[in-house]
Amino acid sequence: MGDTSESIESISGSGDVSAVHDAGLIGSLRDSSLQRFAGATLMWGTGHQLITVAQGYLLFELTESTLWLAALGAAVGVPNIIVAVLGGLLADRVPRTRLLMVGSTIAGLPMLAIAILFALDVLEPWHLLIAGAAQGSALALDWIARLSLLPDVVPENTLVRAISIDQSAFNSARVIAPLIGGFILGSFGPSAAYGLTAAFFGLAIVIYSTFRPRTSMAPGPHAGIIEDFKEVGRVLRGNTILRLNLLFTAVNALMLGGLIFIMP
Repeated sequence: MGDTSESIESISGSGDVSAVHDAGLIGSLRDSSLQRFAGATLMWGTGHQLITVAQGYLLFELTESTLWLAALGAAVGVPNIIVAVLGGLLADRVPRTRLLMVGSTIAGLPMLAIAILFALDVLEPWHLLIAGAAQGSALALDWIARLSLLPDVVPENTLVRAISIDQSAFNSARVIAPLIGGFILGSFGPSAAYGLTAAFFGLAIVIYSTFRPRTSMAPGPHAGIIEDFKEVGRVLRGNTILRLNLLFTAVNALMLGGLIFIMP
């Protein structure tokens, strides 16, 4: 029974019921679209985790001030909130693969600039805050586009496992990146660490360019940004579980998120 495909009933738009056979774990791992998606997540996640390690370390080395670390947390967090709202609107209007490429570009180029500025011995603490703001903005674009794109890239019969495999790739980056970052920072210095970070984002962009979503983003009628926000409000008012989930996420981010930047 372990290799027997499960049958999942799905209802098509015409009302017909068709069987979608679960590809299984091995079958899902063999799918090239999922391999590329998870690979891009690993590159992207490693890049962002390297930023977190390198930014706090280098900023404290330059300033020896926890206030600067707090400022870095704000520089990342405030744009992340603002761009997340705008990103949700853009995801309905702009191809999501393009949003992913833009997000990785926004995150990667400032890291390359930091590597060059440090090598030239002209780096200032405020440079790191600007790079932090870029990272926060890029994270917002990336998360929204990534979560909404995955079902449109992988086959339907691998979707459930694709979500868990993609999350495993991201969590692997959370484990691997600090080890890599600590070794690179200690052995070769910040320029090498930031240059490597930029390279990971570059690799992610290359992989994104191979994505072939099943549906294309066709321009459709939109009531406008104000009406979109009103619709969000209506959905939240009618969905208690969603409100609680957002509240939990907000509390978690406010209470624990900042510690990431203070701890180094």
